[in-house]
Parts: sequence; C-alpha cells; structure tokens
Amino acid sequence: MRWQDDYKKKLVSAAEAAKAVKSGDMVVIPYRTNTRVIPQAIADRKNELRDVSIMVGSPRIDPAIFAGAKESFNVIVPDEVNATVGNFVPSLFSLSFKALDEKREGAYRDVDVAVVAVSPPDKDGVCCFGHSLFHQKGYAKRAKKVLAEVNRKLIRTGGDSSIHVSEIDYFVEHDTPVAEVSGKGDHFPEFDSAKAISGYIETIVKDGDIISLGAGVAVETLPHLGCFDKKHDLGYWAGGSRYGVIKLAKAGIMTGKYNNLFPGKIIASGFYGDEEDIAYMDNNPLFAVYGYEYVNNPVVCAQINNFVAINSVAAIDLTGQWTVGVTNTYGAYFPVGGVLSKGGCSILATPSTSKGGTVSRIVTRFGPGAAVTLPAAFGDYVVTEYGIAKLFGKSLKQRAQELIAVAHPNFRADLKKEAEKLYP
Repeated sequence: MRWQDDYKKKLVSAAEAAKAVKSGDMVVIPYRTNTRVIPQAIADRKNELRDVSIMVGSPRIDPAIFAGAKESFNVIVPDEVNATVGNFVPSLFSLSFKALDEKREGAYRDVDVAVVAVSPPDKDGVCCFGHSLFHQKGYAKRAKKVLAEVNRKLIRTGGDSSIHVSEIDYFVEHDTPVAEVSGKGDHFPEFDSAKAISGYIETIVKDGDIISLGAGVAVETLPHLGCFDKKHDLGYWAGGSRYGVIKLAKAGIMTGKYNNLFPGKIIASGFYGDEEDIAYMDNNPLFAVYGYEYVNNPVVCAQINNFVAINSVAAIDLTGQWTVGVTNTYGAYFPVGGVLSKGGCSILATPSTSKGGTVSRIVTRFGPGAAVTLPAAFGDYVVTEYGIAKLFGKSLKQRAQELIAVAHPNFRADLKKEAEKLYP
C-alpha cells in the first residue's frame, strides 16, 4: 500500500481516534507533547471508560480535564514538583524505558496508547516530531497504539526525530502554536546576584566547550547576561535548550564545532525559543534532536570531551553533596557527565541565600529526610555571587573552607564554627 493511501485510511476525527482507548488501558501523553484535541476527546469518554490510567508529563493540556471522573481515569503526573513524597519514583530520564524494555516485575506496565504530535508526512511518508521530542518517539515505539495529532506548524529537524506513517495507527489533523518561551529572560524576576554569578562562570567556560544548561533562574538567565557572548565555537547538549541558545547559534557563538560525538551539531531533546527562533531551526542542519533517554544518559555525556554541565541547586552542604529538591533525582545526569568528561566539569550556580536572605543555601549538613541529588564525590565548582568554590580533589576540611568563602557573610561565622567541630 502506498503511504498516501495508508495515511488517508488512518485519518480520522479526534473522537474516532479516542475510541482506541479501552477500559483498563494505560495511556501516555509524553513529556511536553503539543497535543490538544485527542486528550480532550479521551476525557469526553468518561462515561464510557473505567480504570484508565493517564500518564501526563508537563502537559500542554490541563490534566484537570480528566478530573471529576475517578472511576474512569487515574491521572499520573511523573514530575517531582507535582508528586507527593510517598508516590514519587526516584529515577533518571535516561532510565525511563528500562523497566518496560526488560519487563521488570512490579516495576512496569505495558503502554496501550501513546498520544503524540507530528508534522505532516514528507514525500517519503516520514513525519517529524519537530523541535520538541523528549520521550515522544520512545513511547511511540513501545505503545500498542499510537494516536498522532498532525500539526502543520511543526518544523522538521534532524537527529532521531522522525517516524513513518506506517508506525502510527490514527492521525488527527489539528494545528496549534508551537513556540516555546520557557526561560525567556524578561520572564525571570531580577535578583542582585545574577550578574556576579554570570561573571564568575564566564571565567570557567572555555572556547570550544560543550555547554549544558539546567533549569533554575541562576542558570537560565546566563544567555541573557552575556555569559557566553565572548566565547567562540561553543557546543550545546542538554535535555532542554533554554531560551537564548538558538540566538547564540544565530550569532555564530554556538557552532558545535568541537563536539566529538556530533561535530557541527547543537543537540537537545527539545528547543525553547520564540516563533522566529523555531522557524530558524526548520530543516537547519546545525540542530539535531534526540530522545531524553539518549541525551540525558550520563554514560553518553561522559563521552563528550570538554562537557560543561551548569546546574542550579537548592542547597549544598560542606562536604559538597547537594540537592535540587525534596524528592528530585533527575538533575544528576549532566553533572556526572561533566565530571567524568575529558576536560569537562560540573558547575553549580546558586545565590548564596534564599527566602529574602534569611536562609543560607550552603549548610553544614542536610537534615533528616533531605534527598541528596548527587554525592560529594562529584563535587566540582560551586559559584555564588561571592566567588568560585573549587571542590574537586580536595579533602572535606578544604571543601568546607572553599564553600564558607563563597557563603553569604551573615552565615560564615556559624558555618566556620560548625566546620571546626567536624574537621578540626
């Protein structure tokens, strides 16, 4: 059968596509999937369905459309920000499919239906996930049924971001905006330490480094503060590109020239930018999109020479172990890759205090129940508005001295007293 005939046969209304969902099914709407009408059509079947699990990752639709029908839908939000401590599953994005692929007893459930967003097919019948891939292809490959919203506004990107018409069960044509403005500079609240932190990080980053930017104000503001403007031939490799990365590519600052795995490529699972930025990416060979399970794998990151992972922290103790949240474990992969990379490093960027200057982010020890995102062995650079603490290869006593020197002056005396007791 010609792919054109196959596509026409599978082209249906959202209501028709939603009939693929049966009672008892597991339905996955992958992380940051730009789908609208199919999820709503599934929700509209609440009176017909029972015990359907809906896993929704950072959705573009409001999960509340499934609310009020507990017998019909069990909504799962695999996001530590939205999860309770008891229900959170510690994991890494790179391990998302391990339990499913290996059929780990009690740790997986088959995916019955995946809902994804794709571009219209090209002349060969190949659709593209556009600039926002993340887990979409991974789930599409593993689900028993794949429902796709076909969006003419989705661009075409290189990498591993394509899927053939034959691999999708139902198509629903529906166009929605695709611009991503997460991390846009003027969306961030101003904080006095930002420029100082940016200035210190600028001294660590070298020409030709492969940069990875994590989430959080202290990191996401860096492209807007000129941290990288004087650098040459930087590369990029991260789950999300952060707003401003595409603009650095336009300016010729980020070229990916020295990426030993993908020379001349800028890599992410999803790119953030305004409409002009996204249009610039369309069929642009400079950009390549790969799944979360690959890009976020610390084993892969460690193979990239001069890989520099820049991340935010909620708190760090005097040993150098740190946390980014009560339950979070997702933030560990890039810093691990940075420390293991030949010529690479990990940079933790944070204001010295929180809660209006009343709480020090540098603490003596973590309290009971605190989740350690990464152990002390991976402690490297820590940057606050007061300077750079260099932890790698240093003793606990030396680490404590380094960290106290970049703590807020109001807390240094107490930290020093505690450190002298611990490390006389």
